[in-house]
This record gives sequence, C-alpha cells and structure tokens, in this order.
Amino acid sequence: MTSDSAIWDVWLSHYHYPTLACADELGLFAALEAGPLPGAELRSRLRLASRPFDIVAGMMVALGFLACERGSYGLTDVARAYLCPSAPAYWGPAFRSRRSVLQDQILAALRSDDAPGIEWGASLSQLWSSGSMAADTSRAFIAAMHAQSAGPAAALAALPVFRDVRRVLDVAGGSGVFAMRLAERHAHLEAAVLELPVTAPLTRERTASSPAARRIQVIEADAFNDEWPVGHDAVLLSNVLHDWGPDKCRLLARRAFASLPPGGRILIHEMLLEPGRAAPLAAVCFSMAMLVQTEGKQYALADLEDILGNAGFRGIEARPALGYFSLVSGGRPR
Repeated sequence: MTSDSAIWDVWLSHYHYPTLACADELGLFAALEAGPLPGAELRSRLRLASRPFDIVAGMMVALGFLACERGSYGLTDVARAYLCPSAPAYWGPAFRSRRSVLQDQILAALRSDDAPGIEWGASLSQLWSSGSMAADTSRAFIAAMHAQSAGPAAALAALPVFRDVRRVLDVAGGSGVFAMRLAERHAHLEAAVLELPVTAPLTRERTASSPAARRIQVIEADAFNDEWPVGHDAVLLSNVLHDWGPDKCRLLARRAFASLPPGGRILIHEMLLEPGRAAPLAAVCFSMAMLVQTEGKQYALADLEDILGNAGFRGIEARPALGYFSLVSGGRPR
C-alpha cells in the first residue's frame, strides 16, 4: 500500500514555525550562547517540566537548530548565526511580528505542561476522562481520526500477525476503522471495539456500513474504570498510548494483560520515536501535538518495552507498518 508519510509530513509541519518561535521566546538559544549544557541544567534554566522540555528540545534537534551529544545540548551553526540574540542576523524580532494563536497555545503548554486543547476547546484527555465531549465535537473528532487512520488500518490488517488472531479487542477504537479493516480482510476474525458511551453510537454508525458488520461488536466502556471483556486472544491499542503519560499507559497495559488468556497478545500501533527521541521529525512533531492536546507524547520502542514488560508481557518486538507507524507486540506467557 502507498505510504502516507508525505501527508503526515505536511500535516505536522504546521508545528515547525510556532515551536521555533516559542523556543526563542523561552530563551532556549540564548541559554546556549556560552556553550553546550547538560539537558537537566538547560531544562532548569528554562523552568520547564520534563515532558515539554524533551519535546521542544527534540524538535529543535530534528529541525537542525540544536545538536545533542551524550545528553548535552549545543547550538548548530545556523542557530548560532540566526537564533542567538547577540547575533547580527538574529531573527527574533521577525518571530515576534508574526504571532499566531497556535504559538500562544504551544507556549502555554510548554510552560505549564498542561494541554490547552486547540481544536476541541479543551484537553482531549479531560474530555475523555469526564465524558463531557459534546456530540458535535465527538462527530468531528471521530471523522478526523477515521480519515487519518483509514490507510494505516488497511496496511495493518495485511500484516501476518493477524492470520492467527480469532478475536480482537480494539480498545478506544474510535470510528472502528481498524476493527472494520481487520474483519473485512480476515473472514475468520471477530472484532470488538471498546469505546466511551459518548462516542460509541458514532462507532456503531460507521461499523454498520462494513461488509463484515456482523462480526464487529461495539462495547460501551471506560477503558480506565470499567471491566474489559474477556475471551479475546488479542488486544489492539492504536494511537492510544500516546494520549497518556507513562503511569496511565502502564495501567492500560496491566488491564490488557489481565483480560487476555495465556498466549494472548497485546498489539500497540504507534508512530515510534527513534532511540535519541529526536527523529523522525514527524514523530517529534506528533509529540508536540500531544503536548498541546493531551497528557501524552510519542514513545520510543524502549519506552514501550518497559511499559509492556512491567505489565508481564514477554517476547516484545516491533515490526514496520505503514509509513512512520510500527506495530509493537508482546505475549502473555502460557
């Protein structure tokens, strides 16, 4: 299937400029004029919490304005020439002349580590946790997520791992597009989508249109507080863990482990960061989107290995999916 990476590159590029302008306003480049600093010291000088610092610093590395070596950050040549306040060709005044709402939102999220929620009027994490997302907002959100997931879902369904899956539980499955593509491609497979009561009716609307609708069930439940159904040999979480911090990701992993039989598998579909957490650029920008909209961030494979391993899963491995996405899987020991 044709990669959707080029679309993601354009979609996420709208975070490039405002994040650069925010880094300048925070004094990130000014703090490094005298020379490189360890990450912990730089973060302290900027008065940022760990999550926002890691994301903004990672973006500046990915965009070519910072270099990171052994945990210390320094300026690249282009940053020293154009982003230092003492430089004759300093761009700061130009940044301040073209301020945007998104720039203000990013700056607020960086300083507070609290997502303002741009598109949806509030943090998505807050809306989900409280069950207070309005009907029109839910419909717009489901439509957007369906559009972004249609290609990845079709590509995911083609992976060999699903040949042996008989019953899959798609947790926080949104529009149900992953369940639909899996059931449509594999005639032996039954799927259940676990969704919040506020969005489950919209999931039912979409899954009812599938040729495999009779093998797709929609279950209304809160993944954090309600019991998960049992009897599934696989649990799928696609673009779910990135909405939450590590503690809640560990909780979801433990709940998946408890719901699975011995030999069952957890399947995590995410856009992974590389080990240095400053590449690929699209995944780093996706982290900025999560900072502004949720409690979460994108994770590296090592992060997911820790989360899944602590829950009891073994044999954790990653394989490429469509474009920037990967499928990370782990098994419950027999």
